[in-house]
Amino acid sequence: MELRRRRVRAYVPAASPPGPRDPWFLRPDEPALLVHLLADAVDRVVTATTRELVITAAGPVTINERIFTPSDQLDAIRAQAGTVQSEAVGALGVQALRVDQLEALGRLICRRSYLQRWPLVAWNLEWTLGRLAAHSGPAHGRADGFSVSLAGTGIHKDARWAPSWHYPTLRMRPLADGTSGAFLSWKHPQNASAYTKRGERAADFLSLQRLSSALIGGELDEPEQACRWFDVEWPTEPQEQLERLRAEARALTHLYGQALTALGQTAPGLAPQQVYSFGSIANHALHAAGVLAPLRKARDGADR
Repeated sequence: MELRRRRVRAYVPAASPPGPRDPWFLRPDEPALLVHLLADAVDRVVTATTRELVITAAGPVTINERIFTPSDQLDAIRAQAGTVQSEAVGALGVQALRVDQLEALGRLICRRSYLQRWPLVAWNLEWTLGRLAAHSGPAHGRADGFSVSLAGTGIHKDARWAPSWHYPTLRMRPLADGTSGAFLSWKHPQNASAYTKRGERAADFLSLQRLSSALIGGELDEPEQACRWFDVEWPTEPQEQLERLRAEARALTHLYGQALTALGQTAPGLAPQQVYSFGSIANHALHAAGVLAPLRKARDGADR
């Protein structure tokens, strides 16, 4: 029996242009979790803090402030924090400053970002989350990238890592065009009942370094550089460890509010999580003005 190869021609329709996105706007009472930490010379976490923020007309307001530290420093940091009051504005007035171990920080990030879909904010988010990793390995199902389990979301058992059934794993994938930073996403935990419901929006990750650099059209390496651009006071005087940590987190909170305001004025409707460089802002402006890429414009004209 002779087999012959036959050429079959099939019609493949052209890809449709991307659909319009809902314009982003700064919503009142929008929550966010800001994470900031101090590390030693070998990038080990010395102490960390979180600020749970709410957007108001006057800018971000801190509604909860917490301190986190390794277990061997817990007693010393608690002694320092015992005489310090929280800057959170609560319904019952001034709250006490709470100090916990780093494992509690990993679980808090998972609850706020994965379950509740709060925007997760830091100066350099990829670096910050990397310092909080208890285990890392190749990204599941990906040719490149990493899977990161945060502190407090698993255990080491028989020299192997056992991820939690209730907390998700963070995935970091490099940007395709070589831009600094990474795509961040959550991998569902093994416990099916802990899955996020289908149809909910994806988690929001915001690196203030990337957003600030895009807004000025340059590269910012340190947060104090961004603070100078956005007229935010960055602490420069020598301070104790805890005092320095809280002062820097306070400055980053103001920087977050200033950057969101500047983005809303510069590129109305563009979400901060969609900004990867100045090109993102330029493309948004061209799209808003109705300017299409030459090839797409030629194709759309031929279809008419």
